[in-house]
Amino acid sequence: MLPRLLQSAGAFCVNDDDSLAFFLAKSGYDVWLGGNRYRFHPEHISLTPSDPRFRSWTIRDMATFDLPALVTRVLYETNFPKLALIGHSQGAAETFLSLSKHIQPSLGSQISIFCALSPAAYSGPLLKKFYLKFMRLIPSTVFRLIFGIHAFIPFTLTVRTLLPTYLYAAMGYMVFSYLFKWSDSLWDRGLRSPFFRFSPIYASAECMHWWLGRGGFADHGCILSTREQLAQEAKEDARDEVDVVEKKMEDGLSAVGLALSTDVDAGVANAAWYDGRVPPIALWIAG
Repeated sequence: MLPRLLQSAGAFCVNDDDSLAFFLAKSGYDVWLGGNRYRFHPEHISLTPSDPRFRSWTIRDMATFDLPALVTRVLYETNFPKLALIGHSQGAAETFLSLSKHIQPSLGSQISIFCALSPAAYSGPLLKKFYLKFMRLIPSTVFRLIFGIHAFIPFTLTVRTLLPTYLYAAMGYMVFSYLFKWSDSLWDRGLRSPFFRFSPIYASAECMHWWLGRGGFADHGCILSTREQLAQEAKEDARDEVDVVEKKMEDGLSAVGLALSTDVDAGVANAAWYDGRVPPIALWIAG
């Protein structure tokens, strides 16, 4: 189970026996919590937190190295041939990246099913908010001058050590509510404090730049696409609409049309993000 950005995997356990992690464990599953490089006290075998290399990484590094290592370790310890992987938001984005044919496509052979909870794959209107647009418009050098090259806004974790848990959780809720424009109107209010005991936590400033800064996700609008690829997808969608109309007007497909269709399909396959090694995927989209 992989958590979202700025959150520890402990968030899967905050609702006691009704938590997703405990529910799965009681249902007979062997549950492993994968926090990757997000912890309250990150460690490294050779680097100190003051070393710029300590947090010189983005989600692509986690998709390339961390997730395959985690999956391999779990399968080694449990002696199972495959595992089911659950990812929430960035955890899902990390998995989608890792499974792409340009990063670690062989990982798909070790996963029986990938469950993506509110996957962060495409951008939305939230990035038009002035405070997020500002982070995208400023040059990368200015971004690093403001937010540094180590942890992203690390004083939040210092505050966590000074405040009572319930107060830190309340502040965490207010911050996330303001940034992401959602409320707890449909929540059990008694659970709000436990939900935010594990948010926010340390994150790499470089990783936040990948999500919000110039040249990254916020610019391209997708975790895998460039602007050119998105434009090509729009053309393909328009072409598909034309094809539907033409098929309704024609009784059959000519040999020339079939050849053209085959060429187009081959081009689409070459541009596809995934190949036949990708595992079954189940999506849970809130809205």
